[in-house]
Amino acid sequence: MEELGRLRELHQSGLCCAQSILQLGLECLGEEDPGAVRALGGLGGGVRKGLLCGAVSGAACLLSYVDPETAKTEMIPQLVEWFQETFGKNGTDCLDILEGDRENRFRVCPPLVERVFLETREILEEYGYNLPLNAGDRN
Repeated sequence: MEELGRLRELHQSGLCCAQSILQLGLECLGEEDPGAVRALGGLGGGVRKGLLCGAVSGAACLLSYVDPETAKTEMIPQLVEWFQETFGKNGTDCLDILEGDRENRFRVCPPLVERVFLETREILEEYGYNLPLNAGDRN
């Protein structure tokens, strides 16, 4: 899928997990919001202290960007439940996921960010929102 290549490109360019997910989501929607993407930089690395994973934080922000009310009451809780079941065996904090070693981010984060983005897209589709499979296909 083209968007996963773009997601890796964004992440490798220096955007944190949260920023990468929001930026790709915006691109899929045909929108731009550089201020929002810049602001999400504060969520990277678990709010820079190894706390809640930036990928799930960024995904929650994308859901809220698309539909703030439904995101609060339904979509974000659904995302977090999925995330806890999928990645939370040691906890949902960045450092827990990285097993206490920030260097593990190069191995652990890229596939995790991809799975979180795909799940976020599925949740949006479930609620009637379309994130096209290819960021360039916005019909």
